[in-house]
Amino acid sequence: RPAPPAPDCCPPGPSAGARPLRPLQAPSAGSPPLPPPPVEELLGSSGAQTDMPRRAGMQVACAVTGFLASPVVGQYLHSEKYVDRDFFTKWDFFNIDDPSHGHVSYVDYPTAVSFNLVGANDDEVFMSADTNSMVQPGGEGRKSLRLQSVKTYNSGLFIIHVKHVPTGCGVWPAFWLYGEGPGAQWPAWGEYDIIEGVNKANIVRTALHTSAGCDQSGVVPGQDFSSVFTQGMSKAADNCDIKADGQYKNQGCSQDGPPGSIGDELNTAGGGTWAGEWDPIGKRIRTWFWPDGTEPLDIVAKIPDPDGWGKPYSFFSLEDWACPTSHFQNMRMVFSLDLGGDLAESHFQKSCPDLASRMSCADLIQYHPEELKQAFWSIKALDVYQWRPLPPPGAEFDASTATPTTEAPLSFAQVGATAGAGGSAGLPPGADLSSPAALRHEAMDRSLPAPTVPPEMSKVSISDRDRPSFGFMQARGDTSIPPFVARAAAWMGSAIAGATALVLLLVIIRVASGSRQSESDRQVVMHLNDSDSCSSCRTQSGLD
Repeated sequence: RPAPPAPDCCPPGPSAGARPLRPLQAPSAGSPPLPPPPVEELLGSSGAQTDMPRRAGMQVACAVTGFLASPVVGQYLHSEKYVDRDFFTKWDFFNIDDPSHGHVSYVDYPTAVSFNLVGANDDEVFMSADTNSMVQPGGEGRKSLRLQSVKTYNSGLFIIHVKHVPTGCGVWPAFWLYGEGPGAQWPAWGEYDIIEGVNKANIVRTALHTSAGCDQSGVVPGQDFSSVFTQGMSKAADNCDIKADGQYKNQGCSQDGPPGSIGDELNTAGGGTWAGEWDPIGKRIRTWFWPDGTEPLDIVAKIPDPDGWGKPYSFFSLEDWACPTSHFQNMRMVFSLDLGGDLAESHFQKSCPDLASRMSCADLIQYHPEELKQAFWSIKALDVYQWRPLPPPGAEFDASTATPTTEAPLSFAQVGATAGAGGSAGLPPGADLSSPAALRHEAMDRSLPAPTVPPEMSKVSISDRDRPSFGFMQARGDTSIPPFVARAAAWMGSAIAGATALVLLLVIIRVASGSRQSESDRQVVMHLNDSDSCSSCRTQSGLD
């Protein structure tokens, strides 16, 4: 977000011939902060022969005054905590044919429970494909999961801590958002893939998928983000249009994550954390990744400040010249665990040459569940934050301003009631059944009672020694930081910054005054060291 302009109180620049100070002003939006001026620039080349310290001190005082007088623009406030024992009440189970043509049968919640595919407690959520059963030839695909959040979003900071991501030949996991609504054919309201990988990949792919008019060719790798664009057919995949020339069908604009950000390498290291920021006000979409245990402390404290995290590995511009914000609306979060499908099968030969020499991807999924033992999610945290301006000191905080959508905020109980209230699960009149949007539109089983993890889930039998157990634990409540504490921390930070600047000002003034010490004062010091002339020295200087 653009920083407030510098206050109009700074003294005029130096006279002709003097070395000019660089202006103390806020950088423009999107540009890196200005480095501090060098010491010789503040003190002059000789350190004492100009009036630079005085003017530098005045500019520092001016900047401090303006900083302390300017209100804090705002911050991200904790909106939803997803990982708890009621996790599955906040999601719809997508249980129709896979639009991506995978060899799967997406199941509803009761079926997932009966096959031990799901589990949740206050500290961890488990979601898996069926890795035990043999699939009958000509029958349904292998049982798996695709969940879509009940709540929709039009902005937000989405932070997810994953202990284990599904991996293995034929496996296609993703955590993403996409928009849907009456009359909105996919991808009219966009898609934002935060986590995606196929087969044995160890580099995550982060991408946008849109209709025409979203071009990221003006975004510079290494400057705007730390990684590179994924390669398309004949060019970098920097056009988010799913029909863009020179790119694969439905590829969109795609950027690579850092090594070890998905797959076996990630899981062996204990997982990691992603932060995806969809910021229509700042007109950008940014994504960061940290290996487990290296997350910024403000994330751990649930008072995240993305501008302090350094350069993201993925950056997409939502400026009007690149990709207007209207491309992304009413998006739901999605967890999908596909097996095979368009993307995984197209990379199967290259990613899994040994298996590919003996069988097809479809045969592996159908007849070899032993190859799919790592096809499960283990999620430690999923939190959503919304940007809100901070009220002035003493003002009452309105919790309703923290809701992430245009709808009224819902409690967990209300979300569960909504999921169990029934409603239309059909497609809109005249829908094109061949389109992904039609398949995605409200095609959920909403007729089930509000799902709550039953007591028997504490006895889930999981053969894999690497998989977590899900006994119920004592509820510990919401650990988010109260808004008044966050505001107090923000003002305390401002006070500390101001005090530091004032100390710097005093040091500069001291240096300046020291450089003007009179010759007579120096003589006084010299005479005081000479015992023979001490008396006359004191008389001449008036020290007596």
